[in-house]
Amino acid sequence: MKILIPTDLSEVSLEAIEFVIQNEYLKKGDIILVYVVDMRGIISAIYTSAAELQGIIQKEAEKRLKSIQKKFKEQGLEIKYTIRSGEPSDEIVKTAVEKKVDHIVVSSHGRGALREMFVGSVAVKVTRKSPIPVTIIKPEDVKGRLNQYWKNA
Repeated sequence: MKILIPTDLSEVSLEAIEFVIQNEYLKKGDIILVYVVDMRGIISAIYTSAAELQGIIQKEAEKRLKSIQKKFKEQGLEIKYTIRSGEPSDEIVKTAVEKKVDHIVVSSHGRGALREMFVGSVAVKVTRKSPIPVTIIKPEDVKGRLNQYWKNA
């Protein structure tokens, strides 16, 4: 089994790795991280071209992904990664299809329904576009707020 985990390298997005590791069924699979450089809406500095800025972002992402890879290798887990450029949900789905993954596990930042309705979250877009099963992981702080809400309701 191959598992694709999209990441923006935030703590919330990395919770998907922890979810996979804690799930005995998913843990047995090959884990592939995908980071997408999204240059839309980024205005490069006066002295830096968009291509140079994209290179800087990719280099930093690669450094962080190698660090994540090393951390989990020390725990006995092999994690591969790939870096793409473009619209995140499109690139995540393309990567999943190209790598012939069996499952996508993505974290949701839990920013709220109103923002999602107008902008759309990457997790929701991936779910809508993907021909491959997708599991959306809610971050712990969101789970805690929801649990507290239901206790007080």
